[in-house]
Amino acid sequence: METFKTGNITLTDICLDSTPKYGGTMRSITLKLVNWSGDTPNISSGGTVVVTSQSHNRATRVSTFSIEAKAYARGVDFVLNSSSEDDSVLKVTVGPVRNHGGFIHDLVADLLGRSEDPVKLWVYTRILAKENNVVGDWASWDSVLKDQPLKQITDPAHPANWNCGAALNKFGNDFFGARHFTIGDKFYYKPFGPKVSSANKSDIKFDGPVVTKGIKSIKSSLSKGVAVRVFVVHHEPFTVGGGRVKASGNTHYLTIVGCDDAGENFLVTDPWPSGSKLTYTSGIFGDVDSAFMGLLKYSSRWDLIFTPVGQRGGHDYWVLTGP
Repeated sequence: METFKTGNITLTDICLDSTPKYGGTMRSITLKLVNWSGDTPNISSGGTVVVTSQSHNRATRVSTFSIEAKAYARGVDFVLNSSSEDDSVLKVTVGPVRNHGGFIHDLVADLLGRSEDPVKLWVYTRILAKENNVVGDWASWDSVLKDQPLKQITDPAHPANWNCGAALNKFGNDFFGARHFTIGDKFYYKPFGPKVSSANKSDIKFDGPVVTKGIKSIKSSLSKGVAVRVFVVHHEPFTVGGGRVKASGNTHYLTIVGCDDAGENFLVTDPWPSGSKLTYTSGIFGDVDSAFMGLLKYSSRWDLIFTPVGQRGGHDYWVLTGP
């Protein structure tokens, strides 16, 4: 059976930004059609996508081809081998990739959706167009949501394997790229007393100047295309050791990937299904209800970065460490 691929990934659907780049040229991606038989392929499309080049290796039965979207086109197109009776097609969603909610920075859109790397476009498609919401019961999440690249391990029988921080590190390094991902490790709160082993949110004393400096650092990182992983608490009581909050079932990690111009609202990716919730305004896929993205808000009055009430999923996050 003929198969569309990029690297080792088998493709059934992908997306392509139809907004011209600076200078007017269009984004172009190169893919492969493998395992074809019979006549030399004629790779064609329906109209919103243009096949700009194609070459064929009869010995290996591999064709390499490039496509680009027509300027400002919107909709769904299909790429296929019109020389074959094989029913394999590649669904290509075409449209403008937009930042969420008019945010000045949105690295999901910028580093993934506007990419010309087909792997990153495949990830963007999976995030927004396939298994982006919570389906089924908790016990089945690992199987039902297995195609969601943002998701961590959530097997309820093995909580020791829950890996939110590692999942974010892998996603950030694999898909954003090591130069576009960093870990915030500065404490935004004052140390607890040496005898404190358990505490509640009301016991946290945030360090105002450190938080203010951290907000500026987050905005600066985002302006340079760098996403920031932060450590958060969501339920109480939580464990304290050596004056610092320890990782536990009541703490978590998020990645800050965008912000508004005022630097008061921040877009995050959340690897725990439904920990956050957000209607993400993608442009190309429309408004997408996601259980893997959310918003944080900065309050200068409270020296706090937190989940606003109207945006809460299953968790109410307070940011404890950052850049």
